[in-house]
Amino acid sequence: MIMFDKVEGEVDLARLERNLTVSKLGVALLFVAVILSYIIKFWSVPIGDAAAWGQFGDYIGGLLNPAIAGAAFYWLATSVKLQKRSFQKQGC
Repeated sequence: MIMFDKVEGEVDLARLERNLTVSKLGVALLFVAVILSYIIKFWSVPIGDAAAWGQFGDYIGGLLNPAIAGAAFYWLATSVKLQKRSFQKQGC
């Protein structure tokens, strides 16, 4: 949630940057978790040919794409809220 200063309507940039950093860290940790789960589940299966690498890429993409799309939507919604607040403050 975006925090605004009660006096002047200014955006609390420190909190916004913290939220963005936490979001980036969450996506990175999700990526590591997906890779580790794949390694644990399929450790004994050799990945030698191109078809197996293609399946691996599909697996990773299928798990990470929704999380990345959700984070992008959150960042887009946050920026729209900031612009709306800025326009209201300017009287547009």
